Amino acid sequence: MNVRVRLLNNNPIRPQAKYVLYWAQMNRRVESNHALAHAVELANGLQLPVLFYEGLTFDYPYANDRFHAFILEGVPYTEKRCQKLGLGYFFYLRKDAACANDMLYRLAADAAAVVTDDYPAFIAARHNLSVPARIDIPYYAVDSSCIVPMNLLPEGQSADYTNTGSWGAKATKEAKQFGKINVIANTEKDFPTRLPDVASLKFTPGAAYVHLTSNETIAGTQWKAFPKTEAPLVCDMSSDILSRPIDVTQFGLLYAGAQKNLGPSGVTLVVIRKDLAEKVNEKCPAFFRYKTHLDENSLHNTPPCFAIYMLTLCTRWLLKLGGVDAIAQINKAKAAKIYTALDASAFYKATAVKEFRSDMNVTFRLPTEALEEQFVKEASAKGMKQLKGHRSVGGIRASIYNAFPVAGVDALVAFMKEFEQKNG
Repeated sequence: MNVRVRLLNNNPIRPQAKYVLYWAQMNRRVESNHALAHAVELANGLQLPVLFYEGLTFDYPYANDRFHAFILEGVPYTEKRCQKLGLGYFFYLRKDAACANDMLYRLAADAAAVVTDDYPAFIAARHNLSVPARIDIPYYAVDSSCIVPMNLLPEGQSADYTNTGSWGAKATKEAKQFGKINVIANTEKDFPTRLPDVASLKFTPGAAYVHLTSNETIAGTQWKAFPKTEAPLVCDMSSDILSRPIDVTQFGLLYAGAQKNLGPSGVTLVVIRKDLAEKVNEKCPAFFRYKTHLDENSLHNTPPCFAIYMLTLCTRWLLKLGGVDAIAQINKAKAAKIYTALDASAFYKATAVKEFRSDMNVTFRLPTEALEEQFVKEASAKGMKQLKGHRSVGGIRASIYNAFPVAGVDALVAFMKEFEQKNG
C-alpha cells in the first residue's frame, strides 16, 4: 500500500485466526478508506476475510442525539456496502468506551491482526495510546493525511522540500512515505530562526514539484518572496493565506487549512492548476484525488457546510474591509508595532532574523523562563490570552492573524513596556 502504515506493537500474526479486524474509529467509510484497504490487502495475503467493526457509545465526547441518530441511520448502508464487497460487519452499541473496548478485545481474540484509521483527533489519539498494549497480535494504524505526495509524486520520481520549521519538517516526513524526497534547505534547528536564501536553493532537475511552507507559526518566520522554479511550486499557506497579496500564477498548488484566516477548522482551501490535477498518481484513491473534487464541484461527499458558510462570511468581511491589499497594510502595521517595541528593548529579544520575521506570529524571549511564566500569567489576568510560546520552543508568541484587532496589539505593547519597567 502506498500510504503511511505504522505498526504500534511487535506481536506476531496469530495462526488459526478467523479474520483480519478493521476497527472504524474516525473513518466509517467503506469506499476511499486507506485503512480499510490496508486491512483487505493484509487479509488477502493471509487468505482470510475482513471483519468491519464499529462501536457507538453514549458518552462519546461532544456528541448529541443528532450525532447518534446520524451514525445509527448509516448502519444499514454501511452493512450493505460491506456485504457487497464481501466484508463482514459488526456494530456494537454500548453505554461507554470501556464497554466498546471490551468488545474490541473480544473480537481481536479471533483476529490475525487489527487495523485502524489513525487521524490526528482526540478520540483516536486516546484509544491508540492504550489499545495496542492490550492486543497480542499486530496493531496497524494507517494515516491518510499525505494528500500532496499521494497526488503529485509518481513512482520513480522525486520532489524537493524545504524544511524550515515544525510544519516544514512534518510535511517532509510525511512525503518520505511516498517516494524520494530531496531536502534542499534545512533551517529547522537554526537560532535565531530563519529561512533559506532564495538564491542558495539548488533544485533537483526533473523534480515532480517543490514544496515549502509560507509561514512557520512556531519559529515565527515567513517567506517574503517565493523562489522561481521550473518544477511546480507547492505551498502550505495555512497560517498566512489571504494576509497579503501573492501571485497565484507562480504556484502549481496552494493549500490552506481555514483555521487561521479563513474561518473555523474543518475545511481546507485548495488552488491547483488543472494540468496538475490531471496528472494524479494512479494509485491514489478517488476520495483523495484533487481531480475528483474538481470534477464534482467539491460535492463528491457531503461537505462541511457550516465551516464553508463561515469561510464565506470571513471573505465577505475581508472584501468590505478593502480586500487583501487593505488587510496586508493592517497586518504589517500590527506586526511593526510589536517588533519596534522588541528592537527598542534590551529586556525582550525577538527570536527570528529580521528579514524573515512573520507578520502573523511574533516570537520573542525574556531574560529567564521564570519571567516568561510571570509575563504570561499577568498578561492573561489583563485579558491577553494564549501568549505562551509553543511547548517545543518556549518563550512568548503573539499570534496576530487577520481578525486580531489593532487595539489588541496596542494593549500588548503597553503591557510589555509596563512589565519591563517593573521587572527589567
